Amino acid sequence: MDWQAMLNELNQAILDNLANSAPDVLRDRINGPAEEQERFQRVVAATREALSGERHWFGCPGASEQEISAREAHLGVAFPDSYRAFLKASNGFIIPGSFNGPLLPVSEVQLFGETNAWICELWAKADYPEITAESRLKGLIRVSSTGLWTSDYLLVEPRPPTADWPYTAYCYDRMGVNELETFADVIAGEIRWQKSMAGAG
Repeated sequence: MDWQAMLNELNQAILDNLANSAPDVLRDRINGPAEEQERFQRVVAATREALSGERHWFGCPGASEQEISAREAHLGVAFPDSYRAFLKASNGFIIPGSFNGPLLPVSEVQLFGETNAWICELWAKADYPEITAESRLKGLIRVSSTGLWTSDYLLVEPRPPTADWPYTAYCYDRMGVNELETFADVIAGEIRWQKSMAGAG
């Protein structure tokens, strides 16, 4: 996987989208904890910078192996290979217009069960078989901030994939979880979304 090429494609899709129409991020506000509002304002600021021609790149310098390993140790997890490769290419990514919010730097990722316990408890009450993404929410790793609707998140799987459960990345919204095999699939989906929005503009 050529992560730099994929992120370049994502970045260009974002710029094309902004050139057609500013996303809702410039009009919407979110409710939630102060840290989520601060992260949202990063997206607003980056969008304005891009529209004024001051910003041309929405990624970040890559994380070091030491930074990634330190966060894994802190959380007591192992990140999936595809997500680790993303972090080394760009330690977070601001994505204006995305429902999922910005991708967090590795120092800010958390266990979903710690930051969104009420969501995990709600889904735990549902009558789902054990092998579903909903039943696994508590142990997943949240790698994005709050989205525009304040309930959409990107998550990754700390457990190795198996033949019965090959998924290592997830898109969560209030309707449930969309399972994906790799984090690269998440970025590919975001590229498609940004391109569709650019075309719609």
